[in-house]
Amino acid sequence: MKIYLLGGENTYKSEIELHNTINTYTQDGVGLKNYYADELAKLTDITGLAGEMSFDYITSIIVIRNLISTGDLKLLTEFYEFITTETADVVLVLYENKAIDHRSKIYKYCFKLNSVKEFAESTLSEKKDFIENYLKKNHLIAAVDIIQELETKLVSFNLNIISNELEKIRELLRYDKRKALTTIDLEIINQDLSEEIWKLFELGVMDKPKAFLLLENLFIHETNFNLIVGYLGQQLRNLFYYYYYPTKLNYYANSRLDKIKSKINKTKLNLLVAKLFDLDLALKTTALSPKTALVLYLTLL
Repeated sequence: MKIYLLGGENTYKSEIELHNTINTYTQDGVGLKNYYADELAKLTDITGLAGEMSFDYITSIIVIRNLISTGDLKLLTEFYEFITTETADVVLVLYENKAIDHRSKIYKYCFKLNSVKEFAESTLSEKKDFIENYLKKNHLIAAVDIIQELETKLVSFNLNIISNELEKIRELLRYDKRKALTTIDLEIINQDLSEEIWKLFELGVMDKPKAFLLLENLFIHETNFNLIVGYLGQQLRNLFYYYYYPTKLNYYANSRLDKIKSKINKTKLNLLVAKLFDLDLALKTTALSPKTALVLYLTLL
């Protein structure tokens, strides 16, 4: 059995890798089968997975999506036993559309086989290069100030989201039979920033320069201060559950908080909750600006 484990927060790159991996084996006489983890859980006997393909096929390619992130201990244990004992001529591709849990026995097994490819979220320079390369590849013209405005409006670092927004702009220009972008064209970009606000807390703990950059972009987009504070409060509540009532959180939420537990212990959590209340009070009773208040709060994380 040949096994691959692909994933990471950069779903744009991981999906390309998944596509390329499948294409390596898709040829005459080769079968492909796709499963999502919930479908896999319905199989009465997972050890028969390799036999799901027709005997007419020389090699089977089985793609299983988001298996590790289910957190289903019974399923994961059974699957681990399957991959460590199965000898069928099959290519197994495990794909996670988020960060892979490195504690998983499946991850550790694949890591030993040197068959893990995980793609971290894009950096600022990668994001800029992606946008500029997209414009160049599609022969779209934009002045320097338009490119800078475009990069600012595209707040997300998720290249899939960026690609979708750039596709919308390209189709608009194609419809108008134009090549040059204008400021008005950029109004088509989706301004739903909830995903980015949600990341602010985690970045404040793990990567402050990136957190400050994100905060700057949120204020450029005139994001409501109370909305940002609300999301920070939800993250603190989740961290409280993580320490005291972990069963209230799903597996994915717990795995995300695993990353920051070494930075925020229970004592610091209590301090951050108190400071968030102080922040709200200071804004109502002093001349402190919302932006300055949030910069100071992120510094505490």
